[in-house]
Amino acid sequence: SIDFYGRYNTIHPVPFASGNESKADSLKSPEEKAIDANVKAQKDILSLIRLTCVYDVMDEDEVDDEVIEKSTVLLHDYTKQRSELIIPRQALNECILSSMADIICYFDNAMLIGSGVEGYRVETADAVSEVKRLAGAMYKSAINKTPYVAVSGTINFRELTTGSKKYAVADFLMGFQGLDNLRLSTYGISNGGVYEKKAHTLEKEMEINNSNMYSPEQDGISIRQRFCNIVNSIWGTEMWCEPAEAVIGMDLNGDGVDYDRDEDMQEEGGEEDGLE
Repeated sequence: SIDFYGRYNTIHPVPFASGNESKADSLKSPEEKAIDANVKAQKDILSLIRLTCVYDVMDEDEVDDEVIEKSTVLLHDYTKQRSELIIPRQALNECILSSMADIICYFDNAMLIGSGVEGYRVETADAVSEVKRLAGAMYKSAINKTPYVAVSGTINFRELTTGSKKYAVADFLMGFQGLDNLRLSTYGISNGGVYEKKAHTLEKEMEINNSNMYSPEQDGISIRQRFCNIVNSIWGTEMWCEPAEAVIGMDLNGDGVDYDRDEDMQEEGGEEDGLE
């Protein structure tokens, strides 16, 4: 069920593993059958667990044994919209990474076009097979790094590309950089903006580009810090979250460097290895 704000009242955990359900039982090996049995046992056990969702910091007099044993706090990567389920960060940025991977192919294709390779007009259908066929969409041809498509007929092959703009290699690199900046902006990491000028960028322009850049990072940090406060109020832990020093470029803990270090491991390693 859900509460007045549409949030889950209770949840139960589910296993990440799903076994091998696509194969028939008679074709499974003993190891695969054992894995399926373990996964089913996990599902059966986890389905019996019902945890009450807590969305606010609790006072000490509100916390009892039942709250400690049967409560949970949900953590999301960024602010939800209407649904209680958000799109994973991997799925959100997959389309950007896919376009960046395509640009590398376009980059190679532009280099190939500029290498001096020429296309020829073919007269008959039989002659088409003698030319490397690249029939299909322009997207597929570009991904395959083949710049020309063989056609049959009396149309001059060169007319197909008349008036079309051939982008310089630098234009593809600028597009790649713009997409990477867009990816970084989804995390709230400083970058040069979606459209990064080739010429010198004025300080005022940089301020405009960075004006709303840190909102996603602040959103994620605020959600994580509130999660830590709620968890600490219930189970008495000392969890906390701070932004990465390397991202904001500041030394938050005063250790003299602007990157995060595992101080516990450093101390253990120093004692064992005799390092200062």
